[in-house]
Amino acid sequence: MRVFYNVVYRPRNAVARQFEGKAYFLKELQFDSSQAPIFGPLLFTPAVRAVQWLARQLRFLQYGLMNACIAYIGVLLIVIFGLVLVWSPA
Repeated sequence: MRVFYNVVYRPRNAVARQFEGKAYFLKELQFDSSQAPIFGPLLFTPAVRAVQWLARQLRFLQYGLMNACIAYIGVLLIVIFGLVLVWSPA
């Protein structure tokens, strides 16, 4: 599968070794691995922007008024209970 998807993901692995004195004593080992960012720009970036926009629109809910927050939760519970009692599947 790695060979088949090599064209899509374009993986890159790099290993850098630094020896101290002879080749028997390893001083530093650096490993770097990456893949082509195909899912990030196409799938996750629009979703993140949508969630950030929604958070900006609902920012007023986080102003720190505890009584208002409790009132929002109470209203939401009443709406949910009302929907459960009224709605019946056909």
